Amino acid sequence: MLLGRLFAVLSIISLGLIGCVSTPFKETAKNYPPATVSNAARAQSPENDLSASADEIKVAAAESLPKPGQKNTGSNIVALVNGEAVLEEEVLLTLSQGIGEGANDSAKRKAAINQLVEREIVIQDAYTRLSKNPQAKKFLDKLQEMAGKEFDRYVRLLKERNKSLSDPEFKALLESQGISLDLLRRQSERNFIAMQYMQTRILPNLDRIGHKQIRDYYESHPEEFQIQDSVEWKDIFISYRNSKSQEEAMETAQKIVEKAKKGEDFAKLSKEYCHGDGAFRNAEGIGRKKGEIKPVQVEKYLFELKDGEVGPLVELPTGIHIIMLVKRELAGIKVFDEKVQKQVRDRLRNEAGQYEMKRMLSDMKRQAVIEYIHD
Repeated sequence: MLLGRLFAVLSIISLGLIGCVSTPFKETAKNYPPATVSNAARAQSPENDLSASADEIKVAAAESLPKPGQKNTGSNIVALVNGEAVLEEEVLLTLSQGIGEGANDSAKRKAAINQLVEREIVIQDAYTRLSKNPQAKKFLDKLQEMAGKEFDRYVRLLKERNKSLSDPEFKALLESQGISLDLLRRQSERNFIAMQYMQTRILPNLDRIGHKQIRDYYESHPEEFQIQDSVEWKDIFISYRNSKSQEEAMETAQKIVEKAKKGEDFAKLSKEYCHGDGAFRNAEGIGRKKGEIKPVQVEKYLFELKDGEVGPLVELPTGIHIIMLVKRELAGIKVFDEKVQKQVRDRLRNEAGQYEMKRMLSDMKRQAVIEYIHD
């Protein structure tokens, strides 16, 4: 359904602060100032810091929860952050996107409210800091502009992929679900601004991760770099059923072996001769580790071959397999090469980024006046 895909895309591009710090900056937002309300009743804060992670976001709609636009009893304001309102409609939209962890509807709602509160705290910090000098103000203006363009681009793409819906048709579809396009835009753009702003605060701290830290992690976590004995191999199957006789099948198999040993491309030989589905897999063999390889009868030969070597013919009741070992990776620990170093660096950057994100959010929260409105 269009709305499900829309929510999925918007969740990925704009929701969740924690877990996105290693993502390269994207051009992205136009700001809709939050509503201001006074004289609200002060309530207890949700117990836990439930900032959503990008990897934890679920895009399946929470069917048991109310739809956006559906009114609850009581105020339309669920929380105030330094006097700025978080609206019930925003909470319902967040819940309909499947965002908000919890064992029941009440817990999910609390998590969604907490996420929106944290977003408003970050947004306010961004406007406070970036409005202090002209250069920073230009960056803020550009960020707002880019977020608006990003939202427009995704909406346009979704409309094109769904029978080229016109603007009125798309708006009507949203309204049929109790969602206004303005609310959807506001939610997306504010989330994106918050995420990008936090990235600008955190990324400079991640550059401090150097070669020594990477090496220390590699040496102190050998269990993460273990390699199991495995093979990459090729397979061509000659079927008795597709041959005039078993003798003919054997002659064909021997001819293929000779060609392969002379250096002819095994994948091309597979397309020409193979009677199995290997011809559609570039002759790639099935399975790599012991116990996974199919057919099981070829496994013992593969672990005896040298890289690039063609193995003996393996006869089965249904036909003959011609096998070749492409590469064997022996059990042990991965070499500390550039690929492993990048893997470790990305992991350390992500961990450091999440730590910094939580620390900054905690600092911002301590300085904010947060009021939760009772349902």
